[in-house]
Amino acid sequence: MRHEKSCGFILIRDQQALLLKHQNGQHWDFCKGHVEKGESELETALREVKEELGGMVEPIAGFRESIAYSPQKNV
Repeated sequence: MRHEKSCGFILIRDQQALLLKHQNGQHWDFCKGHVEKGESELETALREVKEELGGMVEPIAGFRESIAYSPQKNV
């Protein structure tokens, strides 16, 4: 099984979280993306926010959460 690593942010304002609907309309997700070679987790997350939302965020210092999952793909 191929391992992929993504990093991103859960963006919260006024007690509401921002979710992005993917172009294919199949699912919603947080702002995140794949780590590029030589990038730190924080650099990846900041780049993804800028690419997907056109802006920057201020991360909460020291906060980090990790999840692992195996999405099902149609073959």
